[in-house]
Amino acid sequence: MGHLLGDLVTPMGLWPFRPVSNRHVTVDLTPSKSPRANRLCFGAGSLALLTAVVVVSL
Repeated sequence: MGHLLGDLVTPMGLWPFRPVSNRHVTVDLTPSKSPRANRLCFGAGSLALLTAVVVVSL
């Protein structure tokens, strides 16, 4: 799911209904090569993982 959301914010976007429809969905916020966006996604994923580990261990 996280990877799909990551693809959604790039210009490449998603084709969620392919091959039935050629509808292209994108938010087009940042290029996939952006170091800043990649660090932000890595940090958010790390924080989500840490939160899940803490909650499960309680």
